[in-house]
Amino acid sequence: MAKIEQDAEFARHLHQAHRELFGFIFAMLQNRADAEDVYQQCAVVLWKKFSSFTPGSNFTAWAIRVAQYEIKDFVKARRRRKVYFTDAILDAVAVTYQSVLGGVHQERLEALAQCVDKLGERDRELLMQCYAVERDYQKIAGSEGKTVTAVYKAISRIRKALHVCVQRSLAMERT
Repeated sequence: MAKIEQDAEFARHLHQAHRELFGFIFAMLQNRADAEDVYQQCAVVLWKKFSSFTPGSNFTAWAIRVAQYEIKDFVKARRRRKVYFTDAILDAVAVTYQSVLGGVHQERLEALAQCVDKLGERDRELLMQCYAVERDYQKIAGSEGKTVTAVYKAISRIRKALHVCVQRSLAMERT
């Protein structure tokens, strides 16, 4: 894989994992500024180690595992100034967080896939175009014979419908 392609692939994975990765780091540190610092450091480490990532495996899980080490290093460096959790507590919280997150995340992904399948063909096609890696809303609007604003409104409507569908699916599974 060419370096540019590898960098683009890394950026795509990191973007998709951002919310869960930052949420994990914040849950562990309980301080937004510290979490942002550790997230940035973690992103650098992930980028440097991306060649060791196994394509097709779970990037988010891999990133969270790397983040655990970055959190431990951060805590060790800051331990003199503040009170932080011990390594044993950090490990216990990490295991709990990942087990809860893994199940919930997988359920949501499955529900979303089912809901996307229920969309009409035009909505599904527009959704795929708008969430493509190299999307250009101007071109999408032109190909659809719509304004960019109309495309944004259509995507907003589709996202709301998907949200409602996923929430219903998850609620039905829990009952």
